[in-house]
Amino acid sequence: MTQSSAPATLAVVIVSYRARQLLAECLDSLFAHPPAMPWEAVVVDNASDDGSADLVRKRYSAVRLLANDANLGFARAANQGASAARADFVCFLNSDARVMPGTLDRLVAILRQQPGVGAVGPRTTGSDGHVIRSCFKFPTLARPLFNVRPLRTVLGPSTLALAYEPWDPTTTRAVDWVSGACLMVRRDALERLGAFDPEFFMYFEDVDFCRRLWVAGRAVWYVGDAVVVHHTRGSTLGVHTPGLFLMEQRSRLRYFRKHYGVPGMVFIRGAMGLAALWHLAALPFQRGPARASQGVRVNLDLLREALAPARGPRP
Repeated sequence: MTQSSAPATLAVVIVSYRARQLLAECLDSLFAHPPAMPWEAVVVDNASDDGSADLVRKRYSAVRLLANDANLGFARAANQGASAARADFVCFLNSDARVMPGTLDRLVAILRQQPGVGAVGPRTTGSDGHVIRSCFKFPTLARPLFNVRPLRTVLGPSTLALAYEPWDPTTTRAVDWVSGACLMVRRDALERLGAFDPEFFMYFEDVDFCRRLWVAGRAVWYVGDAVVVHHTRGSTLGVHTPGLFLMEQRSRLRYFRKHYGVPGMVFIRGAMGLAALWHLAALPFQRGPARASQGVRVNLDLLREALAPARGPRP
């Protein structure tokens, strides 16, 4: 945190929900490895019931805290945090992520050196150092068909894959989109595009934002020599539950409706329904009654979702 009265050049916005311990580790990493420029941190707590807000108040008095009375979802809370800061660069950082030495400076440097780049994201690793994919190609209408094994065999993985191959994680390059686990954006790009679309409660808001950046003429870069450690799904209690899975599918539907129109929505619902039916048909061959029972519930919910009318932003 800058000790001078100069306005912040960089604002780090952290959205937190029931991630008290991980939030503390995230903030500790910021103060251990601060950028070499005036900066500020803004934590937006989405009505956590684990004492996260009190932690920030008591232990991190220099951090600006915005404590919501309800869970507004990631996109709305991230926008709230960005609006509270006036820095030239805004870094959206997950509460379950930790920055490494020099990471924030490197990301700012790329944005300063490359005026045509609107957003950047770092290389992401797990706590054990293994690389976690954090940049991808934009999803296509055919992608949900990848979940149907016979079609995956016929079409081949290269046809539907979102990952870049071959891939050198240390290389810096333009990509379609980078993960919102750590996403640094120019202030003017945020203001021009209106930040994250609040219709996405969680999931796909980063994909949508990067797509809108490219449409607006701003590139998105992956920066291979800047590193963030990410506890995958740590901020959602560490488990990809059936509820979170359905939330992800609803956001997927919103994304395709927004960017592909009604025909795209109809196709993607059909593809999702086909995938659900395929998995239901394969369930008798699953091992264990508990796994089969959960599979029935999840895929029936997915099938209902595919047949349901479009929903609003709430999960």
